[in-house]
Amino acid sequence: MNTRAGSSRSRLSFGDLHWSAQLEAMTLVCVGVLAVLAYAAPPGYGLPIFSTLALAAGGILGAYAWIRGLPRLDRVTVWDVSGGLLLVGFFAAILSRSDQITQMIAL
Repeated sequence: MNTRAGSSRSRLSFGDLHWSAQLEAMTLVCVGVLAVLAYAAPPGYGLPIFSTLALAAGGILGAYAWIRGLPRLDRVTVWDVSGGLLLVGFFAAILSRSDQITQMIAL
C-alpha cells in the first residue's frame, strides 16, 4: 500500500487527459460528424453543407484551443487541426455554386 502524502487516486476526467489524446478525440468526433452529415445530405447540397460544418468545426476547435491556452508546438496541435478544417471549409465554399448556397439557406 502506498502511504506517501498526496498520492490520492481520483477519477480520470477529460481535462486530465494528455493534450494528444484530446486532439485525437476531438479530431475523430469532428471528422465523423462531417462524414455522416455530408453523406446524409440531399443531392446537390453536400459541398455547401460540408463547407458550413468544416468552418463550424474549425471555429469550435480554435475557440477551444484559445480558451484553454493550448501551446503552439513543433508537432501537430489543436491549432493545426482547426486551421486545416477552416482551410478545407473555405475551399469547399469557393467550389460551391451560389444557387446551392441560397437554396440551402432557404431550407
